Amino acid sequence: MAAALLVAGFVQGTVGFGFGMISMAVLPHLFGVRASVPVVSLLGLVMCLGVWWRWRAAFVPRAVVAPLVGSVVGAPLGAYFLASIARGLALGLLGAVMLAVALPSLLAAARGADGRVRRLEGVRRYGFPIGVVSGLFGGAFNSGGPPVILYGQASGWAPAAFRSQLQAIFFCSSLAQLAMLGARGVATRESLELAGLGLPAVLVGLTLGGRCAERLDTRAFRVTVWALLAALGLNFVRQAL
Repeated sequence: MAAALLVAGFVQGTVGFGFGMISMAVLPHLFGVRASVPVVSLLGLVMCLGVWWRWRAAFVPRAVVAPLVGSVVGAPLGAYFLASIARGLALGLLGAVMLAVALPSLLAAARGADGRVRRLEGVRRYGFPIGVVSGLFGGAFNSGGPPVILYGQASGWAPAAFRSQLQAIFFCSSLAQLAMLGARGVATRESLELAGLGLPAVLVGLTLGGRCAERLDTRAFRVTVWALLAALGLNFVRQAL
């Protein structure tokens, strides 16, 4: 658990996203999907605050209002969905989501596009529904990043703003998700204890990632991250089948 959380913290500290996806690629093997989601959500709050603080000077609040509100609406619905489905179906959906995001991003990054999409005019009008979709996947599987990641890229956010603004969305959706998980009995005292055990690894990963943020070859780094997520997504689908 500590190794997975350290890597996840390092990735998000470096590129601004990935903590939930990488954590949820490993922790369900140890504790199951239902037990892992609240642990990752609790630690994600700390992670978001840390990354946002580092890049706070570039934060533009008005740029995130629509997707943020949408994610807060969608996250409790996703958390409710998680508490109502079978483990095999949850693993299969999680693997499918990871593959759907990781494979196109991996191919784009390998071609030299750095895993980004080009800026699209008028994309901001879709901020709310994109936020809702992000919240749904985030609430259910802690994998809500991809929709708003693509939204941020298509909106043309600068790297520093991209990092800081994603954290605001992730933080608020995680709060809404945790509220629903607590009401549904998924978030328990054991969740808090496991999050406490994992916190030192998260802080170490966050610190190292922040120091490396401006020193690494971002394209090569993202190729590695997307390849790992694609492989783990395939493994989840295999388990579900």
